[in-house]
Amino acid sequence: MYNQTKQSELIRFARVEAGSTVIDVYPGDGDWTRLFSDIVGPEGRVYSFVPAEVAHFKNDPVGGMRMLAKEPGRETSKPSRRTSW
Repeated sequence: MYNQTKQSELIRFARVEAGSTVIDVYPGDGDWTRLFSDIVGPEGRVYSFVPAEVAHFKNDPVGGMRMLAKEPGRETSKPSRRTSW
């Protein structure tokens, strides 16, 4: 992950703030999803989007996001995946 200064710059650039709705496309290990969740707070939403083309990968990105959404304080994180265009 980026250092704290770079993260702050990226968050400001993306205009993510309390109450925002964020779509995290292909969230990987969920580092950014967690960060976004902390920033948007209980009034915001974070959607983790895993394209169907990669949803079957061995690292199970959809399952990982479902587990992340169950972490305490992550109720605003919602996993989803595209089934078709």
